[in-house]
Amino acid sequence: YPKAVLSCVNVALLSFLLVTYIDIYRKTYSEFTIGLILYSVIFMFYLLASNPLFIWAFGYRSFGLCPFTILPDIFALAALAVLLYYVLMY
Repeated sequence: YPKAVLSCVNVALLSFLLVTYIDIYRKTYSEFTIGLILYSVIFMFYLLASNPLFIWAFGYRSFGLCPFTILPDIFALAALAVLLYYVLMY
């Protein structure tokens, strides 16, 4: 599964980015950094919900009609809404 490997690498990179954002927030207490943290967490949910290994772990063997067909799009919508909110706020 190349998609599963790529998704796991993305989760690892995003985890590192999230830890970095949290460290920046502890130093600056910037409200914009909170938005980046929220975006990263929601994007992490997106990556997990679209990972074939994660889907398989919950017992779904095919990619037909299962909750995981719409979950990634819902998480992407939420992440983009967070970004749009902070862009319009500043």
